[in-house]
Amino acid sequence: MNLKRAFDISAAMAGAALLSPLFVALAAGGALHFRGNPFHLTHRVGKDGQSFQMIKFKSMVDGDQDDDSRTSGYGRFLRSTALDELPQIFNIIKGDMSFVGPRPREQIVSGDDAIPDSHKDILAVRPGLTGPWQVAAIGLKTPMSPNRRLDLDAAYARSQPGLGTDLKLIMKTIPAFIKGHDGEYPGKPKGPLAP
Repeated sequence: MNLKRAFDISAAMAGAALLSPLFVALAAGGALHFRGNPFHLTHRVGKDGQSFQMIKFKSMVDGDQDDDSRTSGYGRFLRSTALDELPQIFNIIKGDMSFVGPRPREQIVSGDDAIPDSHKDILAVRPGLTGPWQVAAIGLKTPMSPNRRLDLDAAYARSQPGLGTDLKLIMKTIPAFIKGHDGEYPGKPKGPLAP
């Protein structure tokens, strides 16, 4: 087990223990608000192109599509504070994700939307809860282009950064989450540009 994975496991388990009261409260609130399952499972593509189910707190009134028009008031609160991402701690413990890495892809597609060969490095590492393009997007007035996000994620994967770099990216992400943001991450594109 390398240092990055050891950090992921220990930090995620500590986080799950410390945040368990909040987790239970949000799960109960979501169950009451949505009158049912408070969790949203969505398929993502991770390391080596392997599919996994990413878990989030539900933020939309129905369906599985990422359509902001169906996001409830309660859901907007969860997303603006990034609390909807909290259950991904369990994806990290399981080994599907890391705290830092490329954003998990919805699918590996073909044609014009396929990941170019120059960016395939993003599939060589575990996807992250946060990562280089999310940090780079903080404070941007306009959405970052999909190609630019892929550039940043691929460069991160190719560089094989150490734990020190990951900790710096985590520390840069925290203030944006505390301040609040629109969507999954600061600078998140709307509609078809979303990851």
